[in-house]
Amino acid sequence: MKCPKCQNEINGNAKFCIKCGCNLAEAMANANQAMKPVQQVQKSVCVKCGAELMPGARFCTKCGTPVEAKPAAPTTPVTPVTPVPQARPISPTPSAPQNDDEKTLFLFGNDTGVDSSRTVHIDNTGNGANVTGNQYGNIVGTPNQMNYQQNIPQPGNIVPPENNGKKKVKKQKDSKQLQEPEKAGAGLIIAAVILGVLVIASGVICFLVWNGTFSLPFIDGNTKQVSEESTEEETESSSEDETTAAVNADELFTEEDTLITTGKSQIATDAEIVNGMNTLTTAINQSVAKAEEAGDTALAADRVTDAYASYVTAVNKHKDMLNGSTLSGGIYGQIMMELEDAIALGEELIAKGYAVDTSSLTSARDEFDKTYTEKIISTFDEFTSRATWSRTESWNLMSETADNMFDSSDLDNPIRLRYAYALSWWTQKQIETEIANGTITGKGAAIKIANLIDVMDYNPMMIDYYITYMKEAGEDCTEVESAYNDIVDHIAETQGLRIGVDVALDHFWYFNDFITHPVDATNGVTQENRQWIRDRMSSVTFLKQ
Repeated sequence: MKCPKCQNEINGNAKFCIKCGCNLAEAMANANQAMKPVQQVQKSVCVKCGAELMPGARFCTKCGTPVEAKPAAPTTPVTPVTPVPQARPISPTPSAPQNDDEKTLFLFGNDTGVDSSRTVHIDNTGNGANVTGNQYGNIVGTPNQMNYQQNIPQPGNIVPPENNGKKKVKKQKDSKQLQEPEKAGAGLIIAAVILGVLVIASGVICFLVWNGTFSLPFIDGNTKQVSEESTEEETESSSEDETTAAVNADELFTEEDTLITTGKSQIATDAEIVNGMNTLTTAINQSVAKAEEAGDTALAADRVTDAYASYVTAVNKHKDMLNGSTLSGGIYGQIMMELEDAIALGEELIAKGYAVDTSSLTSARDEFDKTYTEKIISTFDEFTSRATWSRTESWNLMSETADNMFDSSDLDNPIRLRYAYALSWWTQKQIETEIANGTITGKGAAIKIANLIDVMDYNPMMIDYYITYMKEAGEDCTEVESAYNDIVDHIAETQGLRIGVDVALDHFWYFNDFITHPVDATNGVTQENRQWIRDRMSSVTFLKQ
């Protein structure tokens, strides 16, 4: 129920309102009294002059008009109305004249646009208020009185109110009513204290639960259930993701799987092994690229590992095939290139996280380099044991080694020394042929030697040929001839071997280093004397054009 004074919700058994302290029993008694129907004496007026007629009169006492001639309009009966919950704000009407004892109030019940204000005469003693006004609207009493409505006749049928339209509302007070606010205040304080304690206790419990000091059973149960459900959902999601990833991988690498199958078939045939190696490297590179685009290296892991293993098998197989053919610098270079490329690809895959093995390739490369170099040296040295030196055969063996088997900056490399010696003899053979058929002159032959002398590592035999051709052409070669004599004298002094006396010039093994690959125990040049010759000839001017 609601307090009849302040409209606050209160308990049905309460005796006082906890908000305003109203005595509920007394207020309800006053409200019931105010709600009783107001009896109003129906009055009639003369239809002609409007004078008030006495009850039972047959003629107007003022103008004599018969009452039955035209009955007066019936008055509207006053009906009881329940108290209004809350009045509209009351404000003074600016245009209405006021004095110290009058204020105009805007009251309930008027939305017609017609002025519904009533003038309230304030009793300065505080005992009541006189209310007057027009024929429309509702009346609100003083603060300690119940609100009530007054039904007013419609315009045209106005019945003058009794007592000049004024009603006097009496304001009641008693000592019991004055004590009600004090009791209500004490109740409010007690309620506030209880509420504060509950709030503090709730806060402490929430903090302890949040801090993990203790937990509530129903929360633990729900949490555990939610956790188990989340784990199951994550497991199912993970399983679905793995299945999807596998399906996507099969679709993603369809072309690469075909290449791998084709490559494996090709390397099984000797004639197709090179094509198979190329097919497998293409499949590996494409698989890696697609995995990188997808952002997951693991997608291509199995395919890359499998394809690379087949590729390594093919490289080793091709190495063995080429190694069994005729010796040449070109073969050496082809095998070394394939091995180096395979190792480089493996190292690149390892850097990207793929589990491939390059150790077998590294071992195969090092072993091949050593054994093939020894085969070249041994074959070249064998030429010197023959009765007839084959300049063409030696050059065919060494012609491709310059680009494949040694670094030109490594001047004492045993392959390089033999290459320079074979080039010297091959150049001399060309010159002889060209002079014989008249395509070159002696001076031209000398110039040809001069342009290759450093590549031939200043072979004393070729320096002697330069001097011979220059003299035949009538050219001055005193500087070169003096340097040549210094070389012969230096070798005789340091090694006890005089070229042209102890050994024929065309049989002087300038390529023999006496260290790792000696050909003869006495015929040849030490590393120290070879470097001395280079230094001596570097300051000599040759005719090069």
